[in-house]
Amino acid sequence: MLPKKRKFLIAGTVLLLGFGFLGFQAFMSASQYYLTVSELKAMGEKAYLEKSIKLGGTVQPGTISYENNSRLLRFTLTDGAESVPVAYAGIVPDSFKPDTEVVVEGKYSEAGVFQAVGLLAKCPSKYTPAT
Repeated sequence: MLPKKRKFLIAGTVLLLGFGFLGFQAFMSASQYYLTVSELKAMGEKAYLEKSIKLGGTVQPGTISYENNSRLLRFTLTDGAESVPVAYAGIVPDSFKPDTEVVVEGKYSEAGVFQAVGLLAKCPSKYTPAT
């Protein structure tokens, strides 16, 4: 039989390692990398084969269109050097507007359109009052 102190030490170590592992897994899943538009275009045909891609960029002004009947949002995402058209059917965040940084998740089609299933608009780091 193990002494009482040793049992607590072993149990504490196992719990600490378990929580550490769970924390590491949560951190790794929350810190997933996203591609820029230029990186996506540089992938060539390999981009079509990816199951799911996260793509980040800025909404290009003058490219937003919304079809009420199909709830389809279309816009162009740019990183300043390259751009790609995006099609998204889903709930649009309130902070989505031209020149907003967004991250979309989905699949790049061979037609050159990014078919998004998820849309996240980044919050501005500094809020300013409307004028």
